[in-house]
Amino acid sequence: MEVSFSALFKKSRFYTPAERLLVQEYGGLTKRQKREHRNLERFAAAAVGFCLKHHKGFRRHFLTVIGVKNAPESHKAGLSVEDFDWADLLITTRNSMSVIEFKIQADLRAHQNPTTKAFYLGKGYGNQALTYQREQEYHLPINYVVLGCKESLQPGIKNNIKFRKVEWSDIHLSRAKSSLLRDLFDGLGYFGVDYFRSMQTKDEIVEREGIEAAKVYQILRNVAKEMHISRPNVEGNYDRSGQTGSFGLYIPLGANRSFAKRLKVSARPKQLGWFGYEGENASVWFYCAGEKSANDLKARIKATQKGKLQQNRQYNDIGVRRDDDTSEGDQEWFISVFRKLLKGKRPRPSC
Repeated sequence: MEVSFSALFKKSRFYTPAERLLVQEYGGLTKRQKREHRNLERFAAAAVGFCLKHHKGFRRHFLTVIGVKNAPESHKAGLSVEDFDWADLLITTRNSMSVIEFKIQADLRAHQNPTTKAFYLGKGYGNQALTYQREQEYHLPINYVVLGCKESLQPGIKNNIKFRKVEWSDIHLSRAKSSLLRDLFDGLGYFGVDYFRSMQTKDEIVEREGIEAAKVYQILRNVAKEMHISRPNVEGNYDRSGQTGSFGLYIPLGANRSFAKRLKVSARPKQLGWFGYEGENASVWFYCAGEKSANDLKARIKATQKGKLQQNRQYNDIGVRRDDDTSEGDQEWFISVFRKLLKGKRPRPSC
């Protein structure tokens, strides 16, 4: 496996399968999806913190962007990642204490927003930062920076807390030749930061692959039409550092409840499943509502003998991947998986 931030993420406890990383683009999040999304932001904070520690030029640039004075003395900055609930990244210098809140395609909650009362009360991030400042006997102004939130946030100061918003594009060193920084920016793209997602395909030239992409999309649309799957959502994710990616169609539950009932799949809210390509592998995934539903579906998929069983126990996701030695075309394989499950009976429970 390629050594990169995105590869480390895939091996970490924070990992969410690539085809679900950006599910928030298609409506509200479930509680589980909110946790998954928060894990992306945590890992992004850790990756940025690592590069701040090990790359002097990036550290100086980052501190300048967030408004820290005397950035040339950046080697003296103290860094801590996720040590506190109220700071994704905490940076201390001799003249400031900076609290960085990371946001990837997300809004601020009230206790994170310096323009609300909740920010300065109880578990509000401002109140907790001020408490920490007093406990440590820091006589420093607090610099609260939101990196990448969706809403606008005008710079201001309140209760001795300066606050501002910084865009993800602001931290980009466009002329950086460092492989570490290139890997960081590629990783941020993989985690769902739109600015860096667009950077991943910069200077890429699609030749024959463009025709292949059109073929892939047509196959998936044909499958959706054949199986009467309503309003499928297109999903694509590309990881340049590892030269991997996924492309497929989400099956929204709301528009396909009768299909879910016929499949005998008890699904979680919002999404019934996904089908498409993970790398070069044709795959079908179902997002089950619980362990019982997942175990039932797992037994039924095994009975179809349509490919290699896949499972994500943490989220009760059950899938099947096409075997390399099958003679079926991809379109026929997708359709046959769905039809086998539609016709198959529930296995009898073992005594």
